[in-house]
Amino acid sequence: QVNVSIGELQSIEMDVFKMGLANLLDQHPYGLDVFHFATEKAAFSCNRCKEHWLLEEQADLDEEEKEAIHFLPESAHVYMRCPSCGSPDFSLKKGRGVSIASIELET
Repeated sequence: QVNVSIGELQSIEMDVFKMGLANLLDQHPYGLDVFHFATEKAAFSCNRCKEHWLLEEQADLDEEEKEAIHFLPESAHVYMRCPSCGSPDFSLKKGRGVSIASIELET
């Protein structure tokens, strides 16, 4: 079993991703059924006060702002501030990229 983590901000169309992966696996003895996908939520950390929060907790964002952040995560600094201290100095800690979270092998 291969557990794949896909960041919330990664902008991946899952049907297309799975189809491409299935094509890559076409010549292998295992198929798409060994892959399990999970979404990693976008998480931020304030560089000033060390507060941690999730994108979904930013209730003051409208749909246009969320979409801008989704397509260009670096734009979050334009639309968001730390919910604790109000600082625009924060980092995206999770929720971007595609990675293999774990692999489980049968012995």
